[in-house]
Amino acid sequence: MVTVDDLIALNKWVLEYGGGRHGIQHEIGLRYAVGRPWFKIGGIEMFPSPYEKGGILMENIIQTTPFKEGNKRTGFAAGAALIHVLTGWRVLVSTDEVVRVSKAVENKSLDLTALSEWFENHTSRAQ
Repeated sequence: MVTVDDLIALNKWVLEYGGGRHGIQHEIGLRYAVGRPWFKIGGIEMFPSPYEKGGILMENIIQTTPFKEGNKRTGFAAGAALIHVLTGWRVLVSTDEVVRVSKAVENKSLDLTALSEWFENHTSRAQ
């Protein structure tokens, strides 16, 4: 499971790598993003596959913008990391593709079903 502290550390890391100001601007959005992959209704998981879990985590971070900067980078990294933890597989894509998909999630032109399929189609067994 992903924790708030994990996401804060991940945001700091992506900002060190790519630049930007660290800080939390919406703590509730951050907590919501952490819990959402594990939602159940009547004992039924809302996001049963690891790709859906990674996708909903990415989507929530990007769309709720809990951090001052780096939400798209943090969202992608968090989703990919969660998929890796759950499956042992890595998401392998170019930087340009990460930017394209992250922007599509941000402007809501890529829904969760399509994002989950994208993740599944871009994973490979870790070496």
